[in-house]
Amino acid sequence: MIEKELDSAIMAVANSDSQLDGGQDSVGSALIATITSAPTAAKRRIQQSLLLAQRLQTKQKENEALLGEIKSLKEKLEVLDGESRL
Repeated sequence: MIEKELDSAIMAVANSDSQLDGGQDSVGSALIATITSAPTAAKRRIQQSLLLAQRLQTKQKENEALLGEIKSLKEKLEVLDGESRL
């Protein structure tokens, strides 16, 4: 039962784009309910898993932003390279 709750809580955090935008109320209350009903060792595991899920989501968004920036810079470089050849 704890495993299913852990999995669903982690997936809720990982799939929640609104969490980074300040919409933590519904997700946060569900996570608190899950954590408080678990035994101490399971609580620690749940907390660590949720923190890792949040960190992964943050890093994925950073990665997407950096990939967009790289694409933009490559396009600018191609334009400048084409202009310098003229």
